[in-house]
Amino acid sequence: MRHAPALCVLTITAMMMAGCATVVRGTHQSFRITSVPSAAHVALSTGETCLTPCVLDLPRASAFQVRVSKPGFVTQTTPVASKGSAAGVIGILGNAVLGGIAGAGADADSGAMRSLSPNPLDVRLVPVAPAR
Repeated sequence: MRHAPALCVLTITAMMMAGCATVVRGTHQSFRITSVPSAAHVALSTGETCLTPCVLDLPRASAFQVRVSKPGFVTQTTPVASKGSAAGVIGILGNAVLGGIAGAGADADSGAMRSLSPNPLDVRLVPVAPAR
C-alpha cells in the first residue's frame, strides 16, 4: 500500500475538479454566426472578423457587439451579452462545495459560469430600398 497516499490525493483532486466550472466548461465558448443571405462580413467589437456562416472561439466573460454587413443590404449591429447560465451555476456550486470559496471565486472571475447570448446569432439581412 505504498501508493495509497498518492492515490488518495489523486482521487480527491479529481473530485474537486469535477465540480469546477473553469475545468468542466472552460473560459471560452464556440460562438456561431449565420446570415441570410450567407457570405456576409462579420466584425466584432473585440476585433475578430469572419464571413458567414462562421464559428469563433470567444471568452465567455466578455460582452460585445456584432456588426453584419453585405453590399446591397442594410448593416445590422447586435449586442451579445455575457450571462450567468444554469450549467455554469451548477459548476460553481460544485466547486464551492468541493473546492471551497477560493475555487468558486476563481470560477466567477474566469467567466466559466457565464455563456454568450444569443448563441447562435442568426441574422436576416434586409435589402437596401431602391432609390426613387
